[in-house]
Amino acid sequence: MCIIGFTGSIGCGKSTITNILRSNKFKVIDADEISRNIMKDKEVLETVFETFGYEIKKSDNTLDRKKLADIVFNDEEKLLKLNQITHPRIIELIFSEIEEYREQRKAIYIESDKKESCLSEHKYKKESCLGNEQKNMLKSQYIFIDSALLIESIIKDYVDKILVVTCREDVQIQRIMQRDNCTKKQALDRIKVQMPQEEKEKFADYIINNSTTVENLTHEVSKFIEYMKVNWNE
Repeated sequence: MCIIGFTGSIGCGKSTITNILRSNKFKVIDADEISRNIMKDKEVLETVFETFGYEIKKSDNTLDRKKLADIVFNDEEKLLKLNQITHPRIIELIFSEIEEYREQRKAIYIESDKKESCLSEHKYKKESCLGNEQKNMLKSQYIFIDSALLIESIIKDYVDKILVVTCREDVQIQRIMQRDNCTKKQALDRIKVQMPQEEKEKFADYIINNSTTVENLTHEVSKFIEYMKVNWNE
């Protein structure tokens, strides 16, 4: 199995690429999704409240993500503190999900082998025993990890290849302002605390530029998938 880490700065379009890859039946582990889920953990949440103040706690006891973002994206030390709280757990869950996926694939191989009545001289008869989800899992030899801090964390040491998505800074700023309903200064503050795009590119095995439309990005991802299938084998 080939593990591909993909990353990009805020506003470059990682989430859109995740959606495109998933629509093409690839397994994608999204670090942002995991991060949102662990913020439902009472112990983690209480540590965040204690560290950054209870003004980020909503009346329903959940986290006010916008207030937290305003705090950490204006102070690199506070962002580091947040990462120290959340990242060990995020990384643990990423590795756990990779292992679970490996075990599921192994189980499908075993199950399909046991169904001898489904086997014949037909080349693909074995797969006819399986459901669509099982077929997709059996066929796919790739697993993607979507992480904004892939390169800055130990995750990069456990992936086989790195895909980086980039875009022009003016496009990046506009996307952040529209998505987060924030000012240009706030958008620039959020960009500033991350590794520069040019630095990320140095670690890339493949780069996708996402400065235009979703339609163009979809085309670029399709080109990448074809390249990956030819050049990045198990």
